[in-house]
Amino acid sequence: MTHLKNYMASAIVAVLSLISIHSLAQPAVKLTSASGHPGDDVELAVQAQGLGQITAAQLNIDLPRTLTYVENSAALSQEVASASHQLQVTQTGNQLKIYVYSLQLDVMKNNQGKLLTFRLHVGKEPGTYQLTPSAVLSNSNGGNVSATVTSGQVTVFAPSIQLSAEEIDFGSKPIRSTYSETVTISNTGNEPLTVTAAQCSSDRFSVTGLPCTIQPDGQRDLTVSYAPLKAGVEDATIKLMSNAANGMQTIHVKAEPYSVNELRVKCSTELTNNQFRVSVEMENMDPIVAVQCAFDLPDALVYVDGSAQLNANRTNGHQLSASIVNGKLKVYIHSASNTAIPANSGELFSFCVAPDGASGDYQLSPSDVILSNAAGDNMLSGTTEGTVHLSAPKLETETEIDFGNLPWAAEISHPYQLRNVGERPLTISRIVMDNPALTISATLPLTIEAGATRNIQIVYHPKEEGAFEGVMQLYSNDPDQQMVVVNIQGSTYYPNQLSLSGNERQDGQYALTINLQNSLPIVALQADFHWISGMTTKVSDISLSDRAGNHQVALNRISDDTYRLFIYSTTNQQIATGQGALLTLIYNKVNSGINYHGTTITVDNVILSTPEGENQSSAAVTTMAVNKKGDVNGDGLITVADVTAVVDLLLERQMPNISVSNADINGDGEVTIVDVVEAIHLVLTIGD
Repeated sequence: MTHLKNYMASAIVAVLSLISIHSLAQPAVKLTSASGHPGDDVELAVQAQGLGQITAAQLNIDLPRTLTYVENSAALSQEVASASHQLQVTQTGNQLKIYVYSLQLDVMKNNQGKLLTFRLHVGKEPGTYQLTPSAVLSNSNGGNVSATVTSGQVTVFAPSIQLSAEEIDFGSKPIRSTYSETVTISNTGNEPLTVTAAQCSSDRFSVTGLPCTIQPDGQRDLTVSYAPLKAGVEDATIKLMSNAANGMQTIHVKAEPYSVNELRVKCSTELTNNQFRVSVEMENMDPIVAVQCAFDLPDALVYVDGSAQLNANRTNGHQLSASIVNGKLKVYIHSASNTAIPANSGELFSFCVAPDGASGDYQLSPSDVILSNAAGDNMLSGTTEGTVHLSAPKLETETEIDFGNLPWAAEISHPYQLRNVGERPLTISRIVMDNPALTISATLPLTIEAGATRNIQIVYHPKEEGAFEGVMQLYSNDPDQQMVVVNIQGSTYYPNQLSLSGNERQDGQYALTINLQNSLPIVALQADFHWISGMTTKVSDISLSDRAGNHQVALNRISDDTYRLFIYSTTNQQIATGQGALLTLIYNKVNSGINYHGTTITVDNVILSTPEGENQSSAAVTTMAVNKKGDVNGDGLITVADVTAVVDLLLERQMPNISVSNADINGDGEVTIVDVVEAIHLVLTIGD
């Protein structure tokens, strides 16, 4: 019996302990969730627990604008509230306020369960909206009791339409054509959007791409087309019908259509009978009875008088007149009865221009244009210019020529280049010289193709030495420069000069030949000869040629390496004009160890005296390198390799470092088989 009492006591203590623990748990408030479509009323409940000591509660819930409280829809649940509890609900702005209280300060009859319910009206904006209440709980002593809060949500299911543009401005557009713009429709809702039709307030506008269905977060492009028929101002609306929660959408469309009445210029690209044909087209959407226009022709184009004519397909008793007035081509087209010009596109009239200028592009732009209707209104909407591409020859050449200072000759030529940098053949028709001593080698007329070059020779025929000048006039078909003036200058001198040639002898002697070229009679010569000090000569080693047969010779040694030579005639005998050897001077080695190969003989202080005692030497200094005859390959030795080199020259094989002058061993001015024999002889006798 005692055991039973102890068990019952323990059980009561345990139950009281559980009740105490449960009643002391922190209160919790939870808002349930709901979903619906626009226009629906959805019900939400407030669930609570831990309300054993709670006598009153206040809940505040911020509502999105698409959700509104349904008046008198709130109700207390009998699960939690006592019979003495009352409920009041009101919406202030976007906040829903709920009050539960007991005038007798009774506590809730149950610790947990549904406290109350209320309904919300669903608007047109789809989406999921979180509802987070704030809770204020009170016990019988008026003390605040904190509570945990769990949010609920309301999901609104509906499609929603959004447009990329609510206005389309087509701007200024010519009539009788079709234009289009694109509008993008997006479904910002969470159910499929169906756009069924478009209602346009003007039949000039239309929409293609309907009906269509767009999934949530999808989009579709619609084409809005516009086909104006008359000029004016268009202002219309397009209404899009759909199942969107946000209802019908309106697009405002506007445009300013105009009539196209244009004058367009088109030019031919080819010359016909040395003329370009210019076509003037008119496209008109309004009836045009008369036309006026003018063209300011560039200098390179000349109007062909009488070439303007009306197109036969666009005349109905119309007349055309065209003439040059104050440098402009003016054209008038009219009808005595104000009859409209037939058709509405194509060539209206044409005229021709002749080229008279350089290559290039030349614009023909109509000005002072009037396209008149029967009421006298100018219906012009625009003009288009044309381009004439003119291809012409163009001479490019030097206008200053300097022959320089040249030896006197019966004829002296100077090359002269003529270039045609144009696009058509250039013809040099005439060349005039103001100096009769100047001529050209070309036969006229001379034709030079486009992009080509021709070389001619300007020839000077001197009568005496000295400076000369002249002016050459070139006449061509270059439209920019039909005559080119070329200034010519130069000078000549009489060539009276010495030249040297030499020949190595087998005994080690060196024979130096002095040659004279003279265009004037020479009676005496003086010159200083310089060579290495190991080479000597004397007057007895000098032999005069037939050119100086009546002259005497004198030789003075000035230093170890310099001799002064005199050739003179006591009776002033002349050395005839011409060229050739004057004398040969033999140099001897002082000793056998002297090597003169690779040295230079210099002759300076040259005086060539005329019978009048004037020095007419045209070159005061001349030099000559002394090479070793037979050393054809220039290695300083005479071997069989030099024989091979001479043979290479005969066979015209190009070999490096070959001296042609050294290969001419016999000194006859050319390399032949005789020089091969001489080379072999040198190898066998004096070869190094």
